[in-house]
Amino acid sequence: MRLIGHVPSELHGKKFQRFMQQKGIETSLDVGRDEQWQVWALDEDQIAEAAAQLSRFLAAPNDKVYEEVSNRTREAPKPSRGKIVDARVLFGGTRLRAGPLTIGLVGLSVLVTLFSGFGANEEVLAPFMISNVSGTGLPEVMRGEIWRLLTPIFGHGSPMHIIFNMLWLWDLGAMIESRKGSLTLALLVVGIGVLSNLGQYFMSGPSFFGMSGVVYGLLGYAWMHSKFAPWEGLLIRQDTVWMMIAWFFVCLFGVVGNIANGAHAVGFGVGIAWGYVSAQIIAHRR
Repeated sequence: MRLIGHVPSELHGKKFQRFMQQKGIETSLDVGRDEQWQVWALDEDQIAEAAAQLSRFLAAPNDKVYEEVSNRTREAPKPSRGKIVDARVLFGGTRLRAGPLTIGLVGLSVLVTLFSGFGANEEVLAPFMISNVSGTGLPEVMRGEIWRLLTPIFGHGSPMHIIFNMLWLWDLGAMIESRKGSLTLALLVVGIGVLSNLGQYFMSGPSFFGMSGVVYGLLGYAWMHSKFAPWEGLLIRQDTVWMMIAWFFVCLFGVVGNIANGAHAVGFGVGIAWGYVSAQIIAHRR
């Protein structure tokens, strides 16, 4: 999903949207800055065509071809006036193509999880844990094994654990990597991963693993961009955010067993702070 331009009014936007529906190209409308209506193309494969059609429409919005479509088609449903209208990049619909880093992160997580027998084979999993010694101090890290600060994110303890984490990682990672680049995604994964792992370690010790802290961090980062810099194309529905917050509290109160709540909380907080600051910098540069 990508912002392809603006129209001066909701009436123009609906007229263009109905015309595009006739061509099999899905678009969404949203109110942007200065009350101009943003036009978003939903399918990455149709962005070039949608942008070209919008340019032609803006040059002659009263052309009879657009009027004829309006007369034949029922009025489109009124779009939301919130910042976010659609998040088809998340769980179903038209997903963005995953980049090499997203694919690599998912692949490594699956390999580590399977070879460790979903955490049952401690010998395989041991080099990926933040520490193999109970207590504080991180002796292995202090001896130079600094990769341990990040690598707990690759292990998972059950099929459902890895399936849900990889679904979120695939969608969020693909969105961020396609919009902001592989380097930005790499920095986010490392920064959020290390800090969320440390938070969980100091909260409950070294016996934890999973990508959940990173996933919550990526969600928080994209959420802040969707609110404060939506033209960047990192779009998250509000109900998606509330669902994940509700899931956080379900996990916090122990309804679904032993969960790394410290990693969730720290990851989400880091992602929100990182996303807010970066979105404000981008907004001030416009």
